[in-house]
Amino acid sequence: MERRIVPALEAVATELRKENVSAEVFVEGPEAQDPDDERTFLGRASLVVSSHPATNSGEEQSSSIDSFRYVVRMVVTPVPAYGFAVHEADDLTVRLEVRPHSGGQGYDVVDWNSDQVAHDVLDHYERWLEYVGTSEKSESRFSHRL
Repeated sequence: MERRIVPALEAVATELRKENVSAEVFVEGPEAQDPDDERTFLGRASLVVSSHPATNSGEEQSSSIDSFRYVVRMVVTPVPAYGFAVHEADDLTVRLEVRPHSGGQGYDVVDWNSDQVAHDVLDHYERWLEYVGTSEKSESRFSHRL
């Protein structure tokens, strides 16, 4: 995580700050927890982009339209079984898992290089920007009617 994920998140944050966007990277160790996930965490790295000043914690909060989060969790999971391969019940592997901010199935980026991670972050960020723009237009139309 320290060799590929954190440098990619830092590079994106640096570029966003050049555009006067508040962006912070938070790195946590095994103390990182997710109330929606009972798996064993070995750490977590988060990029938080917000219209508000950054907090001192990378803790995930309830989803909010005014903040974007890209979170990579280092989790311990059972070894996947394919075909006729037999694994012991205690065979474990580590995944670097991204779980989309909007929910959904997480995906493993353990084999990705820093550039691939940075591009993935930017793809998610651009989709978030589109969502925010669409939501703000809908919100202003609704408030104008009141």
